[in-house]
Amino acid sequence: MADNAPRRQFLRCVGNHARLTASTRGGEHAEDVRAEPGQVPAAWNECATNGVRVNALSRHAAWRACAAATKSTRSRRGPDPTCPQPERPMANRRRAPIWLMGMTMLPFGMLGGLIIVTIPQLLAARHVPEDRIAMLTALAISPIFWIFLICPLLDVRYTRRTYAAAGAVIAAVLTPLALLNLSNFTLLSSVLLLAMAASAIMQNALGGWFSTVISRADEGRLSAWYMIGNIGGGGLTVMAAITMIRHLSLPVAAVVLGAVQLLPLAIYPFIPATPPDAGLARDSFGRFFVEVGRLFKRREVLVALAMFLLPSASFTLTNVLGGLGDNFHASMQVVSVAGGIGMIAAGIVGCLALPVLAKRLSLRPLYLTIGIVGGLFTLSLLLLPHTPAVFVLALLGENVFQSLALTGSTAITFETIGSDNPLAATTFSLLTAAAAFPIDYMVAVDGHAYAGYGLTGAFVADAGLGIASCLLLALMLSLLRRAAKKPQGQGVISVTPALDFPTDTGPARQHA
Repeated sequence: MADNAPRRQFLRCVGNHARLTASTRGGEHAEDVRAEPGQVPAAWNECATNGVRVNALSRHAAWRACAAATKSTRSRRGPDPTCPQPERPMANRRRAPIWLMGMTMLPFGMLGGLIIVTIPQLLAARHVPEDRIAMLTALAISPIFWIFLICPLLDVRYTRRTYAAAGAVIAAVLTPLALLNLSNFTLLSSVLLLAMAASAIMQNALGGWFSTVISRADEGRLSAWYMIGNIGGGGLTVMAAITMIRHLSLPVAAVVLGAVQLLPLAIYPFIPATPPDAGLARDSFGRFFVEVGRLFKRREVLVALAMFLLPSASFTLTNVLGGLGDNFHASMQVVSVAGGIGMIAAGIVGCLALPVLAKRLSLRPLYLTIGIVGGLFTLSLLLLPHTPAVFVLALLGENVFQSLALTGSTAITFETIGSDNPLAATTFSLLTAAAAFPIDYMVAVDGHAYAGYGLTGAFVADAGLGIASCLLLALMLSLLRRAAKKPQGQGVISVTPALDFPTDTGPARQHA
């Protein structure tokens, strides 16, 4: 079986009269292949027949041979871009541990906590109408859904580390500016919108960057700590921001809340990064966006989009349960504790559980299993009495399942991006936006069901649509697997099912 990237590298090198050293998958033997340009098909078929493919260990030799054949090793512009670039295995380079890489998401969670909880509290204390506060919050978080339209720019010219750092700095600078202009509603809205856009750029640049510097085995762990950084940042800000503002002056607290967002930048130098794809930087924007458009023709991307756009594992009851405490006779103190420390703890537990479960079940079936089991949990709550204890159980349980699902969607996104993807940040931003979309529209669905049929209606709508979506997607995955297993006929070298991990099992990925 051969995958596409090594095949392209082989064809390019033999087309340039290069001598390619290739090794088998198992590393049992290696053979040298020399081919004239007219013999490319025959040479490739010979290699495919022998089960030979390029791997990370042979890329240095392949690059040297190709560069020598094209006489470009001393060119001012560097070796011929058609040559496979030598891979420096990231696993052999020092980098921050996985958990510390996840902490780079703290600023995104911090800003989200300020926008969703802290600033609305400050505005309410100034007697700003609730409808205006809701409008401001919706506008401020909107970049999460549309920022993917400009995220293709994160894959060209500069490293993704540079874009992530720029986004983090801009968001940190705009945070105190927003807090110091609470009385100017128009300016406040504009600054928060720009701050969240910058933070979303940071988030997507980090996702694209990290997807290229970790091994396949670390994707689940990185997804867990990536989400823990997000949840932890938001939770810490919600708990500490108001206290800081009360004990310090607002200007001092504003500066501190902005400055702490810069602390995770100290982690960046300890995560390897390489320049973006040189070909994308040279191409015109028209050609570049043609490549972006091809993302929508990749089956694995379309499968992921279908899974994320449907409410298969959205668990949006977490966003409305806080206002339903009266239905369970829960006091404000119970709601506050369960919705504060309890939700953070439940979220972290859910994130850490995903890598453990992923060892026993593939990511896509696991994601759908989370949706179905979580939906059944939601329906089971209707059989219990409406007491404060059941309210706490519902709030914590829904948060565990939601954090599990969000971590799973992040892991699927990393898997879908694959190795050596020049459009890693673009793909990450597209799938992240898709995963966030059901959380938004299902809030309206659950609210409408509650208005018409009460608590039962909200629970049945959320769980019923989720389970139905999971069953539909399970049927789709089953049909795709059957299609992938059908005989491909003569002349077809290999097929890599979109439902499996990428075939590259090398220790790391190349571009960041």
